[in-house]
Amino acid sequence: MAVVICSGLPAVLKMIQQWKVKDSDKFCHDNCIGSCPYCSKKDQAHFSQHKFCGILNKKDGPFSACHKQVDPNLYLDNCVYDVCVNKGARQVLCDNLKSYTDTCLTEGAQVSPQWRMVSKCPLPCPKGSHYEACGSACPASCVSLNSEKQCKAPCVEGCQCNEGLVLSGNRCVPKSSCGCQYEGKYIPSDTTFWGDNSCTSRCKCHNGKAKCASHTCKKKEHCVMKGGVRDCYSTSYETCKATGDPHYRTFDSRRFDFQGTCTYILSQLTKGSDQDLVPFQVLVQNGNRGRNKAVSFTKSVSLHVFGNVTISMSRASPRKILVNSQSVNLPYSMEDGKLSLFRRGYFGIVTTYFGLTLKFNWNSHVSLTLPSSYSAATSGLCGNYNGKGDDDLLKPDAPTCGADSHYEMCAPPCQLTCSGLVPPEGCDDSSPCTEGCVCDDGFMMSHDKCVPLAECGCQYEGQYYQSGQVFYPGESCKTRCVCSDSGEVECDPEFQCSVNEKCVVKDGLASCYPKGAYPLWGNCVFKLSEVEKTEGGLTAFSVLVQQQTYKGGSVSRSVELKVYNIDITMETGVQWEVKVNDVRVPLPVSLVDGKVRAYQNGISIIIETDFDLKLTYDCMAGVFLQIPSTYHSSPVGLCGNYNGKVSDDLGSAEKKPADMVAAWVEMSDGTPCETGCGASSCPGPDEEKVPEAKKACDIIKAQNGPFAGCHSTVPPTPDYDACVREMSTGEGGMHVLCRHIQSYVTACQLAGTKISKWRSKDFCPVTCPTRSHYELCSSSCSSTCFSLEQPEPCPVCQEGCQCDEGLMSDGVRCVPVEECGCVVDGLYYQSGKSEYQEDCSELCLCQSGQFSCSSTSCQEGKECRNVNGTIGCYPTDPCAEIKCRVKEHCEVSEGQAGCFPDFKASCSAFGDPHYITFDGWSYSFQGTCTYVLVNTTGLDPSLPEVTVTTKNELRGNSKYSYVRLLTVEMMGHIISIPNNNKGNMLVDGIKTELPVILEDGSLSIIQSGIRGIIQSDIGVEVTFDWSTLIMVSLSSSYYGNVVGLCGNFNGKKEDELTAARVTAVNVTDWAKTLSVADGDPFCYHYCKGVCPQCSEEDRVRFTGPKYCGILSDKQGPFSGCHNKVPVAEFVSDCLYDVCINKGRPEVLCNALNGYFTECQEAGASIKQWRQLASCSVKCPAHSHYEVCGSACPPSCGPQQVVCPQKCVEGCSCDPGYVRSGTKCVVKETGCGCNYLDKYYQPGVVFWADSQCEERCVCDATTQKVQCKKTKCPSGEKCGIVEGVQDCYPVSFQTCSAHGDHHFNTFDGRTFDFRGDCVFKLASVCGDTKGLQPFEVNLGNNHRGKKRASYAKVVTVKVYGVTYTLSQDHPGGVLVDGVEQSLPFSLNQSLIQVYHRYRHTVIETDFLEVSFDFASAVRVELATSYQGATCGLCGNFNNDPADDLMLPNGNMASNANEFGVSQWLANVKGCSLECKDCAPPFAPDYKPPSYTSACKVITAEDGPLADFVGRIDSRQFHDDCIRDMVFNKGKKGSECDIISDYVEECQRKGGPVKPWRTKKLCWMQCPDNSKYSVTAPGCPRSCSSRSSPQNCKAKPSEGCVCNPGFLLSKDRCVPKAKCGCFFEGQYVKSGLTFYADSDCQRRCVCHGGVMTCKIKPCNKNKKCEVRKGVRSCQKKG
Repeated sequence: MAVVICSGLPAVLKMIQQWKVKDSDKFCHDNCIGSCPYCSKKDQAHFSQHKFCGILNKKDGPFSACHKQVDPNLYLDNCVYDVCVNKGARQVLCDNLKSYTDTCLTEGAQVSPQWRMVSKCPLPCPKGSHYEACGSACPASCVSLNSEKQCKAPCVEGCQCNEGLVLSGNRCVPKSSCGCQYEGKYIPSDTTFWGDNSCTSRCKCHNGKAKCASHTCKKKEHCVMKGGVRDCYSTSYETCKATGDPHYRTFDSRRFDFQGTCTYILSQLTKGSDQDLVPFQVLVQNGNRGRNKAVSFTKSVSLHVFGNVTISMSRASPRKILVNSQSVNLPYSMEDGKLSLFRRGYFGIVTTYFGLTLKFNWNSHVSLTLPSSYSAATSGLCGNYNGKGDDDLLKPDAPTCGADSHYEMCAPPCQLTCSGLVPPEGCDDSSPCTEGCVCDDGFMMSHDKCVPLAECGCQYEGQYYQSGQVFYPGESCKTRCVCSDSGEVECDPEFQCSVNEKCVVKDGLASCYPKGAYPLWGNCVFKLSEVEKTEGGLTAFSVLVQQQTYKGGSVSRSVELKVYNIDITMETGVQWEVKVNDVRVPLPVSLVDGKVRAYQNGISIIIETDFDLKLTYDCMAGVFLQIPSTYHSSPVGLCGNYNGKVSDDLGSAEKKPADMVAAWVEMSDGTPCETGCGASSCPGPDEEKVPEAKKACDIIKAQNGPFAGCHSTVPPTPDYDACVREMSTGEGGMHVLCRHIQSYVTACQLAGTKISKWRSKDFCPVTCPTRSHYELCSSSCSSTCFSLEQPEPCPVCQEGCQCDEGLMSDGVRCVPVEECGCVVDGLYYQSGKSEYQEDCSELCLCQSGQFSCSSTSCQEGKECRNVNGTIGCYPTDPCAEIKCRVKEHCEVSEGQAGCFPDFKASCSAFGDPHYITFDGWSYSFQGTCTYVLVNTTGLDPSLPEVTVTTKNELRGNSKYSYVRLLTVEMMGHIISIPNNNKGNMLVDGIKTELPVILEDGSLSIIQSGIRGIIQSDIGVEVTFDWSTLIMVSLSSSYYGNVVGLCGNFNGKKEDELTAARVTAVNVTDWAKTLSVADGDPFCYHYCKGVCPQCSEEDRVRFTGPKYCGILSDKQGPFSGCHNKVPVAEFVSDCLYDVCINKGRPEVLCNALNGYFTECQEAGASIKQWRQLASCSVKCPAHSHYEVCGSACPPSCGPQQVVCPQKCVEGCSCDPGYVRSGTKCVVKETGCGCNYLDKYYQPGVVFWADSQCEERCVCDATTQKVQCKKTKCPSGEKCGIVEGVQDCYPVSFQTCSAHGDHHFNTFDGRTFDFRGDCVFKLASVCGDTKGLQPFEVNLGNNHRGKKRASYAKVVTVKVYGVTYTLSQDHPGGVLVDGVEQSLPFSLNQSLIQVYHRYRHTVIETDFLEVSFDFASAVRVELATSYQGATCGLCGNFNNDPADDLMLPNGNMASNANEFGVSQWLANVKGCSLECKDCAPPFAPDYKPPSYTSACKVITAEDGPLADFVGRIDSRQFHDDCIRDMVFNKGKKGSECDIISDYVEECQRKGGPVKPWRTKKLCWMQCPDNSKYSVTAPGCPRSCSSRSSPQNCKAKPSEGCVCNPGFLLSKDRCVPKAKCGCFFEGQYVKSGLTFYADSDCQRRCVCHGGVMTCKIKPCNKNKKCEVRKGVRSCQKKG
């Protein structure tokens, strides 16, 4: 082609100028202004060759078929010119060839698709598409799905969507992922866009629909179009700069100089700012200029953005920009244009889509520009961007220093270091001090932490290394060195990284790094690695793993290899055998003419192929895959793509590996599987278990351990870390430890290294089959029967079982040589074992080394099929070979045979407890321990394990017992049901409301009427009433396979007392063998002393028609059941219970209900009985009682698919209402939330994971759960306390006030203050972010002595409620002014008030306040409140010296001044002035003789001698003397202090001997009680009739109720006179009160039954609270 340059203006240019329009480019021109490109003749000839543009007119070339339709010469000329002037650019050539191709296709001519390969112009296609030389010109798209069928245009060349996908914009997606049509425009799915031109309607396309919501631009933003995109853009920008040495100018133009040489935050998004703003952080690192230590400059800058992207530029690497530590070529962009990197002049520039621009010249000039949307939302050296330069230099809080160091505002410039034990070389001691962290005395700086001198590291070639640090000198990994504990460096000059690692140089240091490791959770089939058939001749293969993840995080895996059209499967726990195409084959085996070999080597199975693939499986979970280098860049799957880049093995930088594994899940039946841990967080280590786990796993990396010889080849750290992680997660255990050690041993032996003996009979023993033994280095190459006929190469030895001398391996057996089998076509056949061939037409046998086959066929009634890997003739009747248990029968359903139980049997425990076993034997037993009710024997391992236990209790100090706690363990869950807590229970330790659905519906717990039911699909059902009834129903599959108080379920009543094949003498001895240790030292198996009796008079009375006689009345409500459930035994049990409880109504009702339940279970008809027996059921609002209501009523929670019963007795919700926990609500407005098969009440806050990292709340408005990521605050840790998972304080600190008032603050400061008004004792003050507010106030009085004051009233304000403990209401508590009986709880037990003998305690999860109603007040507060309190208890900052600080910040001159500063209010007769205060004692003061009573505190031979020196006895002794002197020796004035001292002693634990006498502080106990110096910490009471199972309170002195009496408020009463429970609170018997705030409903408690009536105040009276009682009072 000739290029002509005209001197004048050619006609062509004149014509072009006629069509020119005005634009904004002032530098555009119409011609080349004298410098037009030129192509020489030589170059034209060169680019006209066939390997360049000449391919266009090549007669036999790929374009030849088009020559007749389209002349190629014009295209050839254009091509030569373009390629020539662009210096042969390949892309220009390809563009010209494509131009000709497009023209040909338009003219209907075909072009060979080979043109791209021949001319080296490949067309890369995006994901989901492929290249076609002649594809549709109208491809199917989301806008027009049928466009391809209707298309009439000729084909075009390009990328076409794969089958099943259509175009969505420029991507290929499934049709189900198509977007939306919005106002005639197509919007891709999940795209957010503006629905109008004014940015007031923000829309999102989701699931094919566009949803819009009102939205506006932020302040300092406006709605405009930029680059074709309409959005809210900032109205202005501001720039911060650091230049020179360095001089800073903030966003707000504040200028300052700063010469620090550390790493600083230049700017960052402030926490808590607008959530729509993208978080970022820019760091700058400064350095000194040469030796001038007074001047510094910016030497590196880094940007952290988008959560996981770090951009860095450093003076050390000029003109280079690193992205996540990897150098990239410029220009560079990522994140779909979210971020761009490029150079402009001397500067490297980073820009983001949200308007951030960062510039750095790799020397000393850095600038950061931000849009105005970040105004007032930044912090750092660049200031807060709020338009006010004056406040730019506000500093953040002091940094948190590491262990053994502290913060100093002016720290020395040169600290001592472990490197030579001197300051760093070149550090100038005369430099100015700087703020920072400084090592504590006795510690030195070792790299970045402070250590004792003895733990300093090593010096090597002028460099310092930390103790234990592994390093590789130079820039390779050929020498590996370790800094030993002795301070010496030990090096291995022949080291090399293992096959699973690579040598990487990072920051100038070489090291061996794993080639990729990540945790894999879930129960799925994963593609480990796969190579499809390729044109390169590589053999295709696929490795799949079937993973099973167990509770606690441990896993097992089976493995499948697909290669050469065969499938080889290795199953968990199966050795010496694999499945080949689903047929079991013994090992070793040779397949596909020797191309594939599988053999057992020690504990592992190894498969090798002729193309050097090697797959090793440890028969449990460990899988090792090795492939040759010829497969470089070919595989896909979890093992990565083998291209030498770790970074792209599992996706991209913005996604974690765990998020990417779903792409490698094999869907076998189309159903999805869980690749993670569901909605909750995956199991994490328990920090308390980590130290023990590290100790156990240390054998892996121990320098002198059995594997030390392997460390240099296979680094132990990854295996050690994995071992520690799993040992501290879940249950751990020896089997987990052994598996991790074994995994490391396998890797070491595969690498050919030497290891020492590590197993023993007590540590990870291996059990070998008969006639074999364990060897650390076993080998199978010459010890198998297979090897006798077909020798195999010997692999490296591995630990495992080896046949004894003279024997050969015959699979899992070891046999003499003469008993070996045959090898035929690579398969081994055991001697004497007949095996069918594929279609059962041949039966083959190996006998005495001779292999023979004979023709055969299946007999009539049988067919040939593969059953669990074995081909054979099997009966056509599926039930023919099914062996069912003794009380089961076989049924066929949908072609599958299965065993089904013949019947069900039930066992009951009710009342005091009376038992009826599965076999119908009735007995009573009054033991108070924990007993096994039902437990599977384990004789049939295929039966699901079930354990049901009951903890019995004494109801008071009587001799009869009742069920207190029911525990059911099955299907991997522990369900605990306490009595008297209807509707609630613990599921796996967590308090849970009903209903609960577990294991995908296989296990459920529902409330059915007044009872609860645990249902399962394993034939077990448990019914309970939260009181006295338990019924366990078992299917007959469990016949003869259970033990327990419910009997052995073998159909024989007479042998129930048989246990461990020994028949017990009586029920007590038998039950004793079924007891389980529960830590209750007071439980017993039989009643000691006098057992309960019933007089003849009472027998007649309680068997009469008003009591138990109603059961046997032939005309009574239960008569319809007599012929189905014999009544005599129930009448007898009822008489026993009612008589010993003196006719208590609730006991009678429970007894009648026990028979009623049995009758309903038997299907008998029962008439209304509750009204006759005065056993009415109290139903909640919007519900009513029904004797036969729905067993599965509508509820807010998950519904049962199949209802277990036709009807049940109980409360049914009124029409229009559904059940929500124990209430009835309107479904649309009152229901809560269903989340992960559990139901949560509206407003309930809970943790969605086990690590307290995701906090959720049930939104009452939307009935949806809303969750957010969080974590426990400092000073707290995640735990479960009394069934509630939450963040709990790690520790508490105590403040106390006792006697005449002696105070001890949280920080241990003691002082005396005798004010008698109301003062602040403790309260939150200062920075209380994240802390629950509280306030504890103290009101004192002087007991008639002006010189002394004592606590009279303690007020606690917390969670919006005020609690008052006052001497005017001893033993009770005022709640918002209304007196309540104890125990009392509120807000779902967030607050509990209860007795602890002399004290009443108000307790929350972070605060405990106790008062003895005399003088002693004690406040225990969580350490998470450190530095956030004020009041008489001090500021809780661990510094007692400043505890007397006044509110204005000044120190008080004395304790009285400090105390007065905490005044809150006056009370009658109080005064802030102490006019008659006694002066302090003189140093030589000698106490009067009457103070000798105080000596009991310090007497070394006295009853409290054990605690002298363990507690500050001297302080208590001195306080005792002061109180006695100030009270002028008044008798009893010493008792408060001594009592407080005794209590403190008992808190510490230890023996306190009786110290009270008739003359010294005698404790006068109420009627029916007596004094004890070691009374139980949790006394039995009417509200808790036995001590709580997990009572944490230690024994202390106090009054204990006599046998037969229980504590009711502050008095001991007979059980029959106990009070009632009303709306969850205890009410003492005989109390009349109004239950509502406006005095409408008047209630009275009598005989344990609460009766309420509507009885409002009359006209002359009004409803008000006086002296803690709400009542009707006269007006005026």
